Amino acid sequence: MKEKNVQPLRASKEIEVMKWTLRRYGSEQDYFLFVFGINTGLRVSNIVPLTVGDVREKTHVAILEKKTKRFMLPVKLG
Repeated sequence: MKEKNVQPLRASKEIEVMKWTLRRYGSEQDYFLFVFGINTGLRVSNIVPLTVGDVREKTHVAILEKKTKRFMLPVKLG
């Protein structure tokens, strides 16, 4: 099997196209996870385990990153 080289979306136009595509063809959950990840810079492995209870009615969320083992406090909600 040929190895694929996946590059991150960097240009704002690429990000807007992805958001539009997820709104049009994906689920609200897909759209939310993408926007949440783009705005926080967190890895998917740190976002997926979060529950609604972890973020509902909170102004900040503390996350222990799996890869770097450090606390992140950049997620300001609401």
